[in-house]
Amino acid sequence: MVEVTLPEGATVDSWVYFYNAPIGQASRIPSGDYLEHFKHR
Repeated sequence: MVEVTLPEGATVDSWVYFYNAPIGQASRIPSGDYLEHFKHR
């Protein structure tokens, strides 16, 4: 868990996951929101 700062300035503890493998041809998700990205694929 790490402390993250939300857009409005509040801080919260959040789970983060680090992907430790080659990403191949995967593209970056500009918003960082995988679920929203997945809905529009």
